[in-house]
Amino acid sequence: MNAGARCPAPAPIGRSPEIDITPAGRSWADLIRRRRALHGLCAATTRFREQLGLPTDSPIIATGHQPTMWHAGILAKYEAADIAARQVGGRVLWLVADQDAVDPFKLRLPTLDAAGSLTTSTLRLGPTPPVGVAASMLPPSTTDPALNRTIALDSARLGAERITRAYRAHCDAPNAAVQSALATADLLDDLGLEGQLLYATKLASTDLFASLVGKMREDPDRFVRTYNAAVARRPNAGVSTLEISEANHRHELPLWRITPGAPRRRVFEEDLDSVPTQELAPRALLMTALLRLAGCDLFIHGSGGALYDQVTEDWINNWLEADLAPATLTTATLRLALATSAPGEQDVERAVWLARRARHDPSILGLHEQASAKRQYVKQIEAMRESGDDPAPIFREMQRFLRDYRQEHVDRLCALEDEARELARRAGERAIANDRTWAFALHDREALSGLRSAIENEFV
Repeated sequence: MNAGARCPAPAPIGRSPEIDITPAGRSWADLIRRRRALHGLCAATTRFREQLGLPTDSPIIATGHQPTMWHAGILAKYEAADIAARQVGGRVLWLVADQDAVDPFKLRLPTLDAAGSLTTSTLRLGPTPPVGVAASMLPPSTTDPALNRTIALDSARLGAERITRAYRAHCDAPNAAVQSALATADLLDDLGLEGQLLYATKLASTDLFASLVGKMREDPDRFVRTYNAAVARRPNAGVSTLEISEANHRHELPLWRITPGAPRRRVFEEDLDSVPTQELAPRALLMTALLRLAGCDLFIHGSGGALYDQVTEDWINNWLEADLAPATLTTATLRLALATSAPGEQDVERAVWLARRARHDPSILGLHEQASAKRQYVKQIEAMRESGDDPAPIFREMQRFLRDYRQEHVDRLCALEDEARELARRAGERAIANDRTWAFALHDREALSGLRSAIENEFV
């Protein structure tokens, strides 16, 4: 890049969806039918589904996420579930991980600052929750946030308005997790998607949950060691081991104790007798284990869930010697059509190099006579060093020459430094434009329709 070169005109980042479905979508129907043929609905499975109000007369395709405004990569799971359910005459189940300590009221938006540069802002749909409190233990929000900021894209502004309306429509929900889930369900309904909501905290009310916890208590030492061994075999899954203390006879179980307004707490086998069942909730691995044991005929994960659920399969197989319903992976990358003239990393590095180099090399400013004089100084210094003479006098003379040069051309040198700083400041715009984690409702219908079509093609 030449000194003073201008950045290219703003252009929107490409937004063709990138899809990852494993195994291939066209194989899912056979996976579901094989699961039904081999296992059917035993009494325990039927009881589990009945207790949760789930259908027992059709296949269930399950997916889910925390109660937040999630991105299009998560939406891809829900689209895939809908397509698979249509192929096998099944029903879609949306699992809401309401025992998780997430912020249901945080909505990130792409905005423009006073200079017109792309930046991000957070719209609060409700108060910031206390650290560590499960979303189901937070009250719903009655906040009516105002969109008094410059949103960078029409679709994002319209999407933010739809999201705030959806939250307001459910301000009478029993808790924040339900409010978020119902608001999300409304937005999914706008896309033609239907599913039955199931809150993870409801799983503790089932006979299967009680049976598994009872089995943990029969031999807690073996249980914890089996669980931890499965975790150890997949260190990249991001799953923590359970605590075990032989000295204190303490055995941690994959459960949370959740109470209103308080941070969720780990549960130990020795404390279970004093914990009411309604305060228990399964952690991630136990949650999906319950669903895949009895609650569905196919479970769709994103990239993170697909990784940690390998631990679940290993653990359940070694602990219970039981088969789980098949799990598949669906994820996608879809970016907003944000226009940016932000420089690339190489442009920033080049501008910084030019600004620094120009202080020592007049040729950067096109001053060839001064550049030639500087080269002569360098040659003299090198020659004196080779001959064993002291180059210090010539070196000092060169430094005086450079000081005079910098003073004479201070404005041009400062302009290069200013440009380098400005490019570095604006380089963050490209990361914003490339962000894939904006709430799915901020995308326009054309982009979301393209995502649906791309997923449908994977099932043909």
